[in-house]
Amino acid sequence: MNRRNKVLQFLKWRDLEVWDVLLKVKLFGRLTWTVKREALWSVYGPTVRRPRGVYAIRYAGMDEVGYVEQWLRLNQASNFEEWQAAMAMGAIPMFNAGYADREGNIGYFYNGRLPIRSEGYDW
Repeated sequence: MNRRNKVLQFLKWRDLEVWDVLLKVKLFGRLTWTVKREALWSVYGPTVRRPRGVYAIRYAGMDEVGYVEQWLRLNQASNFEEWQAAMAMGAIPMFNAGYADREGNIGYFYNGRLPIRSEGYDW
């Protein structure tokens, strides 16, 4: 199958997975209320229904499983080198980071993941 046919096969309408979830809401003290809400999922990930349309939520690193480990390593770092090594894991790509310590090291780090997009398609 050539590249164009692969793209066209991917760009077809697909049904959303739709189900109801029960959410327990705490009101006052021990008083709770259970509400039922619609949950949506698409091939791109979680999806929300809004007044102007339905939107799939997708971001770089969404399937990453190393969030907790990177947060732990960042918090346990005792010097700049350890902190840089934790940042190099790249498991938390959704925000930039700042660093400062008693030795006078100060830094601001761009921490994004950018997709390499195929040419030939009008993104």
